[in-house]
Amino acid sequence: MNRVLNFGSVRYLPDGTCVSECPAGTYDSEQDADGSELGLCLPCDDACSTCTGASPKDCLSCSPRYLRLLQLCVTHCPTSYYRESSHCEKCDQSCEQCTGPGPESCRTCSPPLLDLQGTKLCVERCPKHFYLLDYLCKQCHTSCQTCTDASPQGCVTCDRGSTFKDNVCYPHCEEGRYFSEKV
Repeated sequence: MNRVLNFGSVRYLPDGTCVSECPAGTYDSEQDADGSELGLCLPCDDACSTCTGASPKDCLSCSPRYLRLLQLCVTHCPTSYYRESSHCEKCDQSCEQCTGPGPESCRTCSPPLLDLQGTKLCVERCPKHFYLLDYLCKQCHTSCQTCTDASPQGCVTCDRGSTFKDNVCYPHCEEGRYFSEKV
């Protein structure tokens, strides 16, 4: 590097150019040169657009292909975070993975919560019209209020007005008709 005397707040770029302050992509560093303090502008880590030091942990802002995650710059958001513009945001506490903010954006649920099939919601227990299978609340047959599987023969209870017989829920009869076990 060329030897240049330091006059006040002058800083030197790696190519020896004098500047009054360090440009974006570099940080201000003081180094001893033969007993004199020499102000240098040293390059930031590739992840940083602006920084206070050489480490990726010293980023003040991230380079265009990086996302801000707390005090770091990362190439992609980790589990439990989603991408929001140029930074990573924390998923709702019910989500292990998500596509956006709130409990209705879950891709997978945080244990011990269960995925509610057909939605992006996580629940503590399966609601009516759903049954539990491998940490997933799956939909019962439309005739069932509670069930053991998705078939019409998997009903345990029926919606009000339906008739329950042999694990099957039969719809409410039209006016003037009645349910008969005879065929």
